[in-house]
Amino acid sequence: MGTSETEVRLLKCNRKGIIIRKKASDYEIKEKCNDLKLIYKYRYSMKHDTHIVCSCEIHKDKGDLDITWSHLKNAKYGCKYCAGKGKDISDYYDKIDMLKIEILSDYIGFEKKIKCRCKTCGFEFETMPKTLIQGKYYCPECSITQRGISRRTNSEIYKKKVYKDNPDILLLESYTRSKDKIKCRCKKCGHEWSSCASNILSEHIRCPVCSSSKSEDQLAGILTSLNLNYERKVRFKECRYKKPLEFDFIIYDNNKNITFACEYDGEQHYMPIQYTSKQTAESHLVITQIRDKIKNEYCKSNDIIMIRIPYWEKNNMESFLIKKLKENKLDYILTETVTTTGCIQ
Repeated sequence: MGTSETEVRLLKCNRKGIIIRKKASDYEIKEKCNDLKLIYKYRYSMKHDTHIVCSCEIHKDKGDLDITWSHLKNAKYGCKYCAGKGKDISDYYDKIDMLKIEILSDYIGFEKKIKCRCKTCGFEFETMPKTLIQGKYYCPECSITQRGISRRTNSEIYKKKVYKDNPDILLLESYTRSKDKIKCRCKKCGHEWSSCASNILSEHIRCPVCSSSKSEDQLAGILTSLNLNYERKVRFKECRYKKPLEFDFIIYDNNKNITFACEYDGEQHYMPIQYTSKQTAESHLVITQIRDKIKNEYCKSNDIIMIRIPYWEKNNMESFLIKKLKENKLDYILTETVTTTGCIQ
């Protein structure tokens, strides 16, 4: 019984019916062989695959090749010698000479290390012929120099992109990697902070001070009107959850000693605020309250008075703050003459 050019076989059944996979025809195999400069001879089946026996037009002296269709149909090279797996080192001399590499030891195999010398810098090293031919940089010493040039180039490109996407941010450190933190300064208010290099490129990332909530800005205005010397967005290394926690405001006396910490607590500090799922809102509330507790305990252990202004006092912040200062016997700082810019750098 003969087989047609579009021979098929059954693979399996599913609920929708029978799935049929097309087997390669003689025409398809011969076309692929022609593309890869192989001389087709015959085919046979073994272990659910089709084997093609052929020879290379260039390397006829190497004999016949036995290649499975599953490998051949997606191959860029049909002949292993054309692919480099069966070549001798002499086949690569012209290319190696272009790389300015001198071979110092005998060739053993394509994946066996050989000793080399760089004609540019004189450095001696060992590498595989495979790496030597396919690698991007060939001499380790020259590669280090090339990578340094590449990093400097990347840093300049990064600076230009930041200037374009976030023109209000000034970089204070050189770019290394996208995941590494880089120090920045806000051109508007002068605030300095560190952030991942990749985050700074986002148009949504702004200065923490300038992008703070309206209620925090309102509180900052009150502190300024009361002639208090303060700093916004302050972190202490010892006060941390997974990383150092951020205080909204730290207020100082004339000698720059901390007098108290001040936090504005929005609704999210007291109840779940559902931005996405209910479960996420509840978990955010738990984490927020854990962070608040850590801050409170840090202030207590370091003799720092913590004043928290709840959201329901939003329209009464100034009188509420003065009341809390009197309760904590801090109202004396209201009578001190302080020269303030509203934000210490």
